[in-house]
Amino acid sequence: MRSDATEEILDELAALRGIESGYVDFQGKPHATSRETKVHILAAMGLDVSTDADARRALAEERARPWRRLLEPVTVVREGAASSLGAGFARALALSVRGAIRSSVAGRLTVRLRVESGEIVPLRVDGAVAEETREVEGEPYTRIRIPLPPLPIGVHEIEAAWAGRSPEAGTGRLVVAPAQCFLPEGRFYGFTVGIWALRGRSDVGVGTIGDVAELAAWSARELGADLLGLPPLHATANRPPADQSPYGPLTRLYRNPIYLDVRSLPEVAASARAAESLREAGAPATDVVDYERVDAIVRRALRAAFDDGEPPPPAFDAYRREQGAELERFATFEAIRAHLGPSRWPWWNWPEELRSADAPGVAAFRTQRTGDVTFHAWLQWLVDRELAAAQRSAREAGMRIGLYHDLAVGSSGAGAEAWGRPDLFVREVELGAPPDEFQRLGQTWGVLPMDPVRLRELGYEPFLALLRAAMRHGGALRLDHVMGLARLFWVPAGRPAAEGAYVRYPLDDLLGCVALESVRRGALVVGEDLGTVPGGLRERLASERVLSCRLALFERGASGEWLPPESYPDLSVASFGTHDLPTMAGLWRGRGLGRDAEGERRAWRMAIGRDPAAEGPPLDDLIVETHRFLARASSRVVLASVADVLRVEEQTNVPGTTTEHPNWSLRLPLDLEEMRDDATLLATGRALARRRRG
Repeated sequence: MRSDATEEILDELAALRGIESGYVDFQGKPHATSRETKVHILAAMGLDVSTDADARRALAEERARPWRRLLEPVTVVREGAASSLGAGFARALALSVRGAIRSSVAGRLTVRLRVESGEIVPLRVDGAVAEETREVEGEPYTRIRIPLPPLPIGVHEIEAAWAGRSPEAGTGRLVVAPAQCFLPEGRFYGFTVGIWALRGRSDVGVGTIGDVAELAAWSARELGADLLGLPPLHATANRPPADQSPYGPLTRLYRNPIYLDVRSLPEVAASARAAESLREAGAPATDVVDYERVDAIVRRALRAAFDDGEPPPPAFDAYRREQGAELERFATFEAIRAHLGPSRWPWWNWPEELRSADAPGVAAFRTQRTGDVTFHAWLQWLVDRELAAAQRSAREAGMRIGLYHDLAVGSSGAGAEAWGRPDLFVREVELGAPPDEFQRLGQTWGVLPMDPVRLRELGYEPFLALLRAAMRHGGALRLDHVMGLARLFWVPAGRPAAEGAYVRYPLDDLLGCVALESVRRGALVVGEDLGTVPGGLRERLASERVLSCRLALFERGASGEWLPPESYPDLSVASFGTHDLPTMAGLWRGRGLGRDAEGERRAWRMAIGRDPAAEGPPLDDLIVETHRFLARASSRVVLASVADVLRVEEQTNVPGTTTEHPNWSLRLPLDLEEMRDDATLLATGRALARRRRG
């Protein structure tokens, strides 16, 4: 897009919309955000900057917007927060009233709160403080603050009325958040595993939630594990290669039904047609998940069970009411996707009247095909029921945390979130990362960002909903690319990653939302802080009790030696690597990170107390000794990858590849029964369980 706006106008607009002026790459080289990138991102945000006059109008609106609103759309305050207004203003509410205020606002301003419980709380305004008066388009406005009384944590509604020369009324949200996230006492250890990789007795070619429940309960009872970490279970299109990644889902609010333990569902057992369809499916593929095949098998059997069965029980109706509009929106999307078939995928190839949730034909489709919509809502209820049972089983078996879930940083542009909320998700850009040591050209991830301004106007409800969904039926949550709470790297669609720009997000407010949901749900929070981290962010996250990630592979000294795990910070999660890095066996076989493979092995042997020049030890011994090394970590949590412990050589995901590697598809070499007798797994668990005994 071209624009003849002046640099000064574009720069101020970009600054007001949080677009940073540049970034410094991994080599220390500065990159200024180009004019073309600013114009592209501003246009994607909905600002018309095509001419100088248009850009000036857009700038005037951006300057005036916060003043012309009586109440901010959302205010986030923290328990125990200090304020420059003094002790009585430890928590305050800001308003912008029309007029130049030089005296008390009592009698002219009324403000009341409706707290979550429904109680109405009038606020005193006689202690209001006028902070600043500014002229906006020829009219004065005054920003004032009024003190807030002690309030319970939660999301409350505000109503205000101003009886000035021009009477006004407004509404907004007040989020009262705890000072910090929930943090359980003690030291913990657990395993991580790709759910697809598990092999159960009755799966149809992919691991199931039932397998997760079995592994969690066994590892708790027999090995003393406290948690079981899973990748995102978000719903995906299950179409290779790109549309099967759990980090590029259709939606982050709902889960992938292919992980249902379909052969064990009572609804399937009660349907002869469902049971027959599973028999016809035959034996599953063993080594690599065929997502399209599995998806077809699962949905065919479950549709037969749904059509043949009794009406869904009251528990389903209650779940559907609880989930409300978001579930209806996603179920409608899935019903349209199934009805139109793969030849019309993705949604921008659908008929025009169906191309967004508020398009004119969607309501009619929902009415005409109500059974299809109900079916897709029912699938989500089944997944929710199984996950609840898995978490309950894990805790009853002795896990102190249970399931450790993962929230992806974004969702696919072809997905239900983009289709359902075109006002919130920014198209014509995608998230990514600037060039770094391992990805010299930078990265684009194929997922869309939320507009931070629109997110705030919506009272942060979409972000709170994501947190609630991700923490549901779990005791811990990993925030993928936690740097996104402060800034995200937006890349104009079709352009190289290096031409992107960072866009700022309201860090303080989003951390408040995280703390609120963490405390309300008793969920430990981990921030995936690998990559380019803004200065001071790790310290800020630690002050919020958000745990950092510490990978032994990256915790190196100046000479390449592994740092002692006792040096890891208390508020961290320690592990050997991640799904995007080589496994232990892969590294040992020379599949390194671009470094000298033999040098890697020598450093590894030295760290665990072996003679770096000696041969061996055998891989199994090396794996156990590496986890003994990790067991010494000062970190609150230590995690062992099941793929590492079972000597898997191929890494789970190779960034930057599509068809070149079977990403997110490799299954484990052992099934659940065989894993129980694996000497390396048992020895690793015993080594890590010593953490529980101090």
